[in-house]
Formats: sequence, structure tokens, C-alpha cells
Amino acid sequence: PRAAKRQNAPYEGGLGTGKPPWLRQRAPQGDRYEFLSDSLRDLKLNTVCEEAKCPNVGECWNGKSGTATIMLLGDTCTRGCQFCAVNTDRTPEPADPEEPENTARAIAEWGISYVVLTSVDRDDMPDGGSEHFARTVRTLKALRPETLVECLTPDFRGDMDAVANVARSGLDVYAHNVETVERMQRLVRDSRAGYQQSFDVLTHAKAVAPGILTKTSMMLGLGEQDEEVEQTIRDLRAADVDVVTFGQYLQPTPLHLSVKQWVTPEKFDHWRKFSEDLGFRYVASGPLVRSSYKAGEFYIEAMLKEDRKAGRRPSFTPQKLSADELLGLVEMPALEVAPRDYKRALKEAEAQRLVEEAAAEMADRGVDAFEELKAMAMDGGYGQLPAMKDAARRAREEHPLPSVVLRGDTDKLLTPGRGFVELARETLPYRAPDERLSDWKEVTRTASSAACAEGAKLDGTELDDLLHSQSARCMDCGTPYCQATSHSEASAATHHPSKSGCPLGNKIPEWNALVHQGRWREALDRLLETNNFPEFTGRVCPAPCEGACTLGIIEDPVSIKSIECTIIDMGFEKGWMVPRPPARRTGRSVAVVGSGPAGLAAADELNKAGHSVTVYERDDRIGGLMMYGVPNMKADKEHVVQRRVDLMSQEGILFVTGAHVGRDPRFGLDVLRREHDTLLLSTGATRPRDLPAEGRAGPGVHFAMEFLRSNTKSLLDSGLSDGRYINAEGKKVVVIGGGDTGTDCIGTALRHKCASLVNFELLPQQPAVRDGAGNPWPQYPRTFKVDYGHAEAHERDGADPRSYEVLTKRFTRDEATGALTGIDTVRVKWLHDGPPGTRPRMEEIEGSEEHWECDLCFLAMGFLGPEETVADALGVELDERSNFKATYGEFATTVDGVFTAGDCRRGQSLVVWAIAEGRGAARAIDDWLWRNGGGQETVSQELPRARRTYKVDYGKVDYGNAGGPQTGSNGNARNRGTAERV
Repeated sequence: PRAAKRQNAPYEGGLGTGKPPWLRQRAPQGDRYEFLSDSLRDLKLNTVCEEAKCPNVGECWNGKSGTATIMLLGDTCTRGCQFCAVNTDRTPEPADPEEPENTARAIAEWGISYVVLTSVDRDDMPDGGSEHFARTVRTLKALRPETLVECLTPDFRGDMDAVANVARSGLDVYAHNVETVERMQRLVRDSRAGYQQSFDVLTHAKAVAPGILTKTSMMLGLGEQDEEVEQTIRDLRAADVDVVTFGQYLQPTPLHLSVKQWVTPEKFDHWRKFSEDLGFRYVASGPLVRSSYKAGEFYIEAMLKEDRKAGRRPSFTPQKLSADELLGLVEMPALEVAPRDYKRALKEAEAQRLVEEAAAEMADRGVDAFEELKAMAMDGGYGQLPAMKDAARRAREEHPLPSVVLRGDTDKLLTPGRGFVELARETLPYRAPDERLSDWKEVTRTASSAACAEGAKLDGTELDDLLHSQSARCMDCGTPYCQATSHSEASAATHHPSKSGCPLGNKIPEWNALVHQGRWREALDRLLETNNFPEFTGRVCPAPCEGACTLGIIEDPVSIKSIECTIIDMGFEKGWMVPRPPARRTGRSVAVVGSGPAGLAAADELNKAGHSVTVYERDDRIGGLMMYGVPNMKADKEHVVQRRVDLMSQEGILFVTGAHVGRDPRFGLDVLRREHDTLLLSTGATRPRDLPAEGRAGPGVHFAMEFLRSNTKSLLDSGLSDGRYINAEGKKVVVIGGGDTGTDCIGTALRHKCASLVNFELLPQQPAVRDGAGNPWPQYPRTFKVDYGHAEAHERDGADPRSYEVLTKRFTRDEATGALTGIDTVRVKWLHDGPPGTRPRMEEIEGSEEHWECDLCFLAMGFLGPEETVADALGVELDERSNFKATYGEFATTVDGVFTAGDCRRGQSLVVWAIAEGRGAARAIDDWLWRNGGGQETVSQELPRARRTYKVDYGKVDYGNAGGPQTGSNGNARNRGTAERV
């Protein structure tokens, strides 16, 4: 019993103590290892053994028969699996047409007995590189028939003709790795891979080439459960796979999936015995085992030679070299490899000479080597950065650059990789301020025909030229700080809040390149890999990605947000955005409380995973912040927000409106917990910060969200004809607080035709350019910005409405009626007289008191956290900032089975962070569901059990004109008391 317990126990040292002793491996060495290593360099060949830093490379290469794994088709993959350190690119370098012959000849000259041929995924090639594999095998078998060949192939996107081509090429072993258990596939592998697709590859290979051996490999330590591993092994045996290997997953870089568990040698031995008992012909299992671990010795001794002695041979005829291929092989020049010891001696002598010369030169000058290196770094650019920025600014002022190059202008073709040198930044244009102030349509000219005002849509050559040019400004830099978590689909779970750039890990350089090439559909696919709602972020996100753009160090950054918005709008315009319900349902149910961006993102991800999701929203429309918190002129409610909600509904997500969870007994938390397996709280941070000044209580002073919500609701219900909103027409308006919410109040009040408008900000005006010391790149730049509302106020009133460093002291009121009449203020200054790192101190300026006439005031000073109704009812613990307490990356509250994400967990934040948190929470919930009972998978598209939901007909509303009463096609006939039960 004690031994059995030890087999299933995790490593007691813990993840924080470094690798356990059984994973420590000395550096590879040995004569045969040195010979193979040098030969690879001479022949310019890549091996997975070295690319993946395999811990067994020395053992395999020094084995008595010798085994090596050769990588074909280059070292750049078109996919972005989360466990793999291989470089990724949508369009890698073309494959070398002579590589199959060169590789085969090199292997034949080595004289090794067993070789593994593998490759990266090459989805850019029509056959995925299948013929490249087949030619290499055919050539090698012609040159050295006794060498045993294993092909470890990609899945060729499920192309079974490509699989058959490799399987019938004359190889001895067909290998394809399933990598992990079924539940973990989406997290571990690229979205284009799949559990069933991998099984189809293995079974088809054996079907078209009877008698060959099939093989696969699994990584352990990613968070899989024992029952899941056991089921996967049973599935592999049922598919007649001959060989299976198990090894410990090792995180290649901090940006990749983290190790969840160090699996002990005893546990690996358990899986070896379990697999052998099921009938696999060979099993290799251990912490350092990799898919081709000592493959030559194992297979030669244990299987292949045994089969040949027994007369068991494949029952099909392998492919042979054609006459042309044989002739080409004979005519190829001989490969020349210099003696390795001689070449190594030359390299060492040259390196030693350079070191001695540099040391002598510095000694003659009396210079310390370390100080010299620091000086070189400063002279090389770091110390000159301010001067470089200033020079770039002056150059642009003296020699303005065009922002667009017409695609048909052959005299001005963009130089590849130099668009940022030849073009100035330009974003999607705003409509003219005087034009947009007369309606509630979107202020930006986009590619969306539905969301744009009449005649404002950006399309045709105008759109094509703009986006083709602006996407060319992307530098394709080696470390794209804009995406922050490079090629990490799990970035929402691993991205630390203090990092800059996009928390979603959007693969920005990749879709920039695709847009520049006019490959819009592929750009859309790439964008949707990491962002559930780019039509939201492309309209309302302040774009931290642009603040972290490498070009932004000395130039205006790439117009990332404009490109993102256009990609998704093009997707809808061209009909590419269609419902994609999951093919299978797990039988598990999730309740999402709150339908803001975080809740919708989580619902979308969980639905894709096959779980049944119901979203509960207390308002009468789905969308949360995006529906009622952001005004229509920034994001059209019907043609942007509701369009997405409708799409999600068609994919199987159920929405319940008017559900005030925690207050309405029909939607009590006990009811939800009975009906669903788990809950996600994504209620947002809706508790506004108040201003405890004298005279605050009374009419005329409102929170910003009261103003914005009532306006949008009335606009959608009746085109403002019902009068059920806070009307600023003819009022002297003061907005206290800046930020996006303050700007939205300004824009809304202007459309109401307010008499005057002032915006108080407590802090000083931001600098025009980034402060390199206190706000260095790649942090989000805290600089002076003019948003749409400010520009509109300037157009109408002739001045920016903002007044800085203003502190509100009291609200003045009419003594008889209590009506608001004005605001008394005082000017302040901010003193930085404390120790370094402390906050500045505010001090009132004597004699700076002012009185401002005002009869309508809006408080836009941020939010303090979620309302406490749900927390009190569930017993969820709050953190020190009164948010729902949950660890970042885990999203689990103190109540088992209850999770939280978005502003209610992290505090008031950006829409892009809400989506990132929703995605991360969905992964945590999916993992919890599988750990707590798994799921009964069903192929039916029908939901596994009836659910209560209500579908409301919002009708069509015409809100083209601002300020005046407008009646849509349904007038004000919205029936609050009825809903269609579905």
C-alpha cells in the first residue's frame, strides 16, 4: 500500500524549488556526439534534438547504433502551440527544393542505423510538406536501404492523401504525437490541431500501409488527471497504435505553458506497466523520455529486426525513386566535410586571437573592460535616445511623409520592411465634428456599412489603400512588445497585470502582414484566435498595444487599433462571421452572472468547449458596459453589440434578461447553484465614486452612468421620444472627472445641445510627449490626448472644455427651490517634495477660488468595485479594495465552484482586460468541471437539458437625428411585461 501511494503522489519538493533531482542532466558530450554536431553545422541541417534542447541528445547520439532526429522544411512553424519553443510565422521561408536529397545523402554518409525525420507544421504549403517527407525517405532508402526510417509527421490539416503519401514512401515507422489528453488539447496545441484529427492520421497511415508500425507520444505534468491519461491510452490501443512514449513536460520559456506537476519516476513506471498490460508492442516512459528517445536501439533490437527475421514485412509495395530522381542523385556533387578537429582548432585559435587583441588594446588605454562595455552601450544608442526622438520629430516637421501610397501607383511601391520609414501614421478617420454632432451614429468612419452614418462608410480603394499602407509600417520586430505575451493563446491566464502591451496576446505583427498582403480572411482567423470581440476593442479600447509598439520609441506607433477594427468589420461585411456551434456537448452547465465583456468572453469560450452556458443580466438588454456604459456614437448598439449577442445566441448560448441575481427570488443564487454545475461572477465594478462636497445632495447632480445609461436606453427604446432620460438641453453642464467616461458625458451633453460645458480635472494636464523617466516605453503613454468629445466641444464653443487642477469645494443651490445653481472651486498644485517613489502631495492655492454657473453636473470619477448584493448572498470574500477576492490566473473565489472575472475581480479597468480575464476564467472553469466529474459527451446540437431563458424583440429604431424626438418603426411599443420563452 505504501508503494502504491507513492506512485500516485506528486513530487513533494514543489514547483517553486526548481527541477527535481531526476531531471538534472549533464551537458551532452562524447566523440560521436561531437562528430554528428559538427557535421550538422557543415551541412546546414536542423535537428529537433538541438532545437528543442532535448535532455537525451548525448545519450542518443552516442548510442551503439546512433539515433538522430532531423528536422525538414526549416525551423519556422506556421502554428503556435503553447508547449513548443520552435519559431512561428504565418509565412515562413519557402522550403529548399534540394533538401530531401541533401538530407538523405548526409544521413547515408553518417552511417547511422536509425533516423527520425520530422518537421514543423507547414500549413502554407498545399500538401503540408508531405512530398518533402516522401522524397527524403525514397532517396535515403535508395542510398542506404539498411537504415531504418521513422517519420514523425504533422497532421497535414487532416489531409489523408498527404498522410498516405508519407506512409507509403518506404518508411519503417509512422509517428504522430497526440501530445496530451483530450481536454487539454485546446490549451496545449494550436487551434488547428485536434485530438480526433491526430487519431485519424494514425489509423489512416496503418490502413493504407499495412504492416508498418505506428507510434505516438504524450507529455505529462500539464495538469491532466489520471483518469484522462488512462482513457487516452485506451483510445490509442483501440486505434492499434504499436508504440507509445511518455515524458515530463518542461517549460521551454516563461512565455509558454507552466509546469503543473513534476511527475515522479514511479508514476512513469506505473504508466509503462499499464500500457504494456493493454498490449502495446513497446512503451518508453520516464521523466526524460522524448518521442524519439534512443529510438534506434529500442526499435532495432525489440521490434523491426525481429519482424524481419520472422518474415513479417509490410503487405504493400513502398514507393521507389523515379528515373529522373535517380539521375539527379547520381549527378549531385560530392559533399565535402572538413576534418572536425582541424576546423575546431582554427575556430578556437581565431577566437583566442581576438580576445587577446582586445584585452591588449584596453590595457594600453588603462580602461576597465566592464566600464568600456557600458560606455559602448550608451554610445550605441541608449544614451542618445532623447536626441534621436527630437531629431525624428524635427525631420517629420521639416519633411512631412505621406500616410498612404496608392496600390496602383507603381512609381511609389513600398519597400518591404521599410514602411515605417516611408509613411506617416494615419488612423481610421473621424467624421467632421459639425456633422456628427447632429446624430447618434458612430463618430469613426469604419468598414461597417450597418454601423456607419449614411455616406460615411470607408470602403473600396480608399479603405484598401489606407490599410495596405498603414499595415506596412509594422516593423516585424524580433520582440513584438505590442502583443506582450508572444504567441501565447493562454496569455489571459499567464499575463501579469504589470506588463505592458495587449493582455490578450494578440498576434499583431502576423495580422498586420496578412492585411498588407490583402489576405483578409486569414487575418480574421489570426485575430479571432486570441480576441473574442475585436469589434469592441477596435472601437473603445485605448490601445495599450500601440503604447508598447517598438516603432513608438522614436516615431508614431503603428495604427494597430484601426487595422484590428477593419479586419473584423470586413469579416462581417463579407459574410465570414457565421454561427459555429460546438459539434459536441459535455453535459455540464455554467451560469454566468453579468453580460459585460468579461462575462460574454467567458461564455463564448465555455460554449466552444461544449459546455451549456446561460448568461443572466439584470438589465433589459445583453451587453453590460458595451450596451449601456458606452454611448452609441462610440459603438453602435444594434449593429455592433446586438449583432454579436445574436451570433452567440445562434451558437447555443442562452441569455436571460431582467434577472437581478441575488435580489429577485426567481434568480436566487441557491436556484442558480441547483440548476448549474458552476457559477461565474462577472458583474463589473458598478459602484461609482461619490464626491462628498457640501451641497452634493439634491437635484442636478448625477453619476455619469445614470446619465449615459438613461440616454442610451431611451435612444434604443424610442429614439429619445419617451423623455425618460436626463436631458441636458439648454443646461449649463459641468463634468467632474476625465477619462473615457467624462469624454462620453461631454459628447452626449453636446448632442443634447447644452448651453455651456466645462470639464474639471483634478490632476495636471499631461505632457505632450512621453516622460522618459517617469513613464518610459513600453508603458502606456500618459500624454495629452484630444478625444472625440473634446474635439466636438472645440468645434462648437471654440475652446477645449477641460480645466485642470480644479478641486470642487461645494455645490451652491437656490435657497427656495434647492435647485443647483453653481459650483465653488479652488485651484491646486501638486508638490513632489516627498522621498523618491512616493506620491505627490496636493496643496490648495490661496486666492484661487472661483464660482462656476451650473445647473447640471455629472460625476465621472471612476468606480470603487462591485455591488455587495451577490457577495453577501454567496458569502464570497472581498479583498482590501472591496473586489471579489480571487487569485489572478485561477479566478476561483473562496466559495467552491464559484469563479469571478473582470472589473469585479481586478477593479475598474479596460475592455481588453475584461475579455482577457473572461478567457482566463473560462479555462479555469473548464479545468474545474473536468476535475469534478468530467462530462458525458453528446454529438447532438440540442442542449442536454431544458433551461429557462427569454428572448426579447428589440425592434428596429431610427435614431439618426440627435436631440429631437424620433419614433422608430416600433414607436414606443416595447412591452416590458412579456417575453417569448424558448
